[in-house]
Amino acid sequence: MQEHRLASAILCAWLMIWAVVHAQLAWQTTPSGGVRSFNSPDEAANFYFANRVADGQTIAAAAPLGDAGGGIVHPRSTAIFNGRLVPLSFLGLPYWYGIAGRVVGSSLVYLTPLLAVVGGLALYRLLRRIFGHTVALLTVALLPMVPPWWYYSARSMFHNLPFLALTLVGLAAVASVHRHGRRGAAAIAGVSLGLALAFRTVEAFWLAPLLLLTFVLCPGRYKRRWWLVAAGVIAVWLPILVQQAATFGHPFRFGYLLPPAGDDVASAAAQRSVSDLIPFGLHPRRAWSNAWRFIVQMFPWIFWPAALGMVTQLISWRALKNVRRWYIAGYLGVSALLVLYYGSAQLADNLNPAAVTLGMSYVRYWLPVYVGMLPFTILGVQWLAARVHAKFFRRLIGGGLLLAIAGLSIRMTLNAPQEGLRQVRQAVIAGYAKRAAVASRVPSDAVMVAERSDKLFFPTFPVVSTLMDPTVQQNLPALVAVRPVYYYTFLDDFDLAALQTQLARYRLQLSLPTVIDRDAPSPERLMQITVRTP
Repeated sequence: MQEHRLASAILCAWLMIWAVVHAQLAWQTTPSGGVRSFNSPDEAANFYFANRVADGQTIAAAAPLGDAGGGIVHPRSTAIFNGRLVPLSFLGLPYWYGIAGRVVGSSLVYLTPLLAVVGGLALYRLLRRIFGHTVALLTVALLPMVPPWWYYSARSMFHNLPFLALTLVGLAAVASVHRHGRRGAAAIAGVSLGLALAFRTVEAFWLAPLLLLTFVLCPGRYKRRWWLVAAGVIAVWLPILVQQAATFGHPFRFGYLLPPAGDDVASAAAQRSVSDLIPFGLHPRRAWSNAWRFIVQMFPWIFWPAALGMVTQLISWRALKNVRRWYIAGYLGVSALLVLYYGSAQLADNLNPAAVTLGMSYVRYWLPVYVGMLPFTILGVQWLAARVHAKFFRRLIGGGLLLAIAGLSIRMTLNAPQEGLRQVRQAVIAGYAKRAAVASRVPSDAVMVAERSDKLFFPTFPVVSTLMDPTVQQNLPALVAVRPVYYYTFLDDFDLAALQTQLARYRLQLSLPTVIDRDAPSPERLMQITVRTP
């Protein structure tokens, strides 16, 4: 017991050190003045709405410019709904991080690295009983260096890592309930799982069946403790239902399921179908292709040892304890569901549709797959090392392989092409300079139309997320009539000429461009949108 406590203390210290490392992106991109910026519209929106809650305001904000522009004035990851600016996401993170922000203030950007520590300790408690002390310790020691975990801990305003960390806490607490029937553990399980589902409610499609199976397997004498689990979930969810009713007009409506602008809310709710539950459809071939690219090819140094470790477990299936069999079956089942559900999507996160980068949505959607794989990676390394009989060389090979996995993971996380953390840091810092350069050239009441750069300007300026949308072009004249409107873009001369032709239909024109960032791959330019003179 003392050995386990010492290991837990050392592991906690190790994870806290890595929490500081994970927090470096937020620390190094703190602006010297003005609003904090992010490299993703999702992060920017979550931060904006969380700060509203922290300031004691409602999540929904007044629509920028009111009715001017016909609802086109809003950044990506938000929408104008019933005349207000609302998030196009789940409300768990903005609400609960906002509540925490009332205590920690602007430090709420560091909450996710702290949750990563708690999630890592919970994973250790789970794996220690399933795989033993050594595998659990090595798995969690490696965890903070694994690229998806590190990346989405550092990019702290995404929902995905907080969701998984809280799920791990909930599952570890449920395991304690099953072993000891502790009431406190049951309450912790309910609160943690309730928070997790508030952060990413869509994950109920696999987490709910897993919890149902866990309840069925619970020893009969402890089943009554699940009333405390349910009470914890309800306690967390009641405020979220209130927020959803206040924000979206119904306690069970989410930002992802808002009716199109102008549609009647009641009729839109009546038209809900199974497509809302499976928004990407089911495309097994595409799912397999995406899984191969974003799991196998992207992280071969983690996947192939894990595949070897899984094979060794399946070969010795009859000799395994039941708890390990359930873990293997649960992991394979959940992974299959996640791969099919999210892998069926055809996402366009990157300008290059063939790109395979850490910033792609598949990586954060499949975070449970990567984390659940790690114990098998350790088992695969142990199996390879065990082929050597000399104890010294066995440890040398095992340690060398683990260091290689750690080294490759660190290098990828920091230096991955396009979206490694160093490039994210540079992009955010460069964004501050671009925002300052634009602010010095436009009136303070200007509206910015910004292709993929709306995250730089919101909420400093009201923004329109694109000029390529015909609906935006159609509503733009009314906006130009009341406010100065500027276009910030990376489009080249050929695309701008085509855009000029489209705008001419609405008697609009672009001024001569001012180059803001000459060093960008596609020089970024600023133009005013004005009414074309006869």
